[in-house]
Amino acid sequence: MILDEMAMPLKRSWCLFELLQTITLEQSQVGFKGLLFCTENGVLNFGASTVEMSMQIGERLSTLSLEDAEATTEQDAVMLCSLHLQRFRISVGRSRQPQDKNMITQLVLQEMESFEKINTVLREHIGHALGICRDRVDDDFDTLFVKLGTLDEDKLHLARAARKSQIDHGTGMAGLKI
Repeated sequence: MILDEMAMPLKRSWCLFELLQTITLEQSQVGFKGLLFCTENGVLNFGASTVEMSMQIGERLSTLSLEDAEATTEQDAVMLCSLHLQRFRISVGRSRQPQDKNMITQLVLQEMESFEKINTVLREHIGHALGICRDRVDDDFDTLFVKLGTLDEDKLHLARAARKSQIDHGTGMAGLKI
């Protein structure tokens, strides 16, 4: 998923549809790479984005409600309807107008049971990606401190081992469960 700092794509119904399909594929296809958050600076899941961009996206997704997604153009609505109908092999006469928001709502409720659940899954994914970004930044700062002579190599290895232990045990700063 390509995101800007405001996560604008997630305000569009067809992006919600794509997110739902990605989540479904993650659960059903072994080896599927899953949801990647791509920005103009790099891929968040790989720790390759700026701190500012990562934080802005995280802040935006912390309050975003996918239930509010809308089709931005009639073309979006037609495309969404077509994809949905193909997926379930449904045939509809030409006289019917696509009701994209209703169709997406029904699909989310059918597959996820609630919008709260898909919001939670999205937040879990971005939380994981942001954790990778944080670790990358911490490692980059540690390396810089060693170069500056303000952190010796032994302390660097201890700091990295402590962070790895926190990650392995699912705890963050001050031992809080993430």
